[in-house]
Amino acid sequence: MTRPSLSFLSAALLCAQSLTVLAAGAATDVAATSGQAVREAVEAKRDQASGVSKVAPASKAGPATVLDAPVVTDDAPAQAQQP
Repeated sequence: MTRPSLSFLSAALLCAQSLTVLAAGAATDVAATSGQAVREAVEAKRDQASGVSKVAPASKAGPATVLDAPVVTDDAPAQAQQP
């Protein structure tokens, strides 16, 4: 009688362990979503209190002006021609 009950108990424990892992995974998704909403609300309050929300974001009109400017080579030394 001990041997069949031992195998049944071990199978029940293995199944219970996998069920707790699955239940914890589902609870984590809900907690992460609600935590994200709280985080965004706190961040918005912090931005409002510090005045960051009043500052206009920098305009992104394209690539940097420095990269678009041509390279001036008027004062470069003369290059010797290689044969």
